[in-house]
Amino acid sequence: MTVLVGLRYFFTILSANAGTAGNPSLALGWLGWWFLVWLAAYALIYPLQLPAKGALDNPWLRAFAITIILIAASWLILELNSGPEVSNSQLAIAIGGGLGLLMLLNAWGVVWRVQKRLIAWTRASVENGAPMPAQAERLARWAFIASRVAFWMSFPMLFFMAAAEHYPFLTSMPH
Repeated sequence: MTVLVGLRYFFTILSANAGTAGNPSLALGWLGWWFLVWLAAYALIYPLQLPAKGALDNPWLRAFAITIILIAASWLILELNSGPEVSNSQLAIAIGGGLGLLMLLNAWGVVWRVQKRLIAWTRASVENGAPMPAQAERLARWAFIASRVAFWMSFPMLFFMAAAEHYPFLTSMPH
């Protein structure tokens, strides 16, 4: 519900800025690019959250790669939305809301799916004495990594959402 209400609020801001620009169709274009950039970022982050052996098992390397992807996606969003008709709210929410979307995709796309399996396997183990499947440990690690990534994304997400109205710094950037 939070994401749906946020998308509605974001679209209201996009529509107002597009109206100010004299081109109401800009709002749908901005929203389309926004979805495309953040879904592409998630497609790049998703495999980095999978349990791995070797270099990708290093949490620092994983964190660095994910951070670079998030910075690149944020930069691209700012480039695609730059212009005199764009408000600080639009730019800040485009980044903060994008991070929120990635967190939703992690929660529902990874953590919830994995947790449902682990709960069912644990219940079967307790009730029927069935052994836990071999992949249970890998899935638990995957849910842990995805949860940790979402946790760390929550800090910049909250900053950018608050910056939308309380810290106008993005529209003062040179375009």
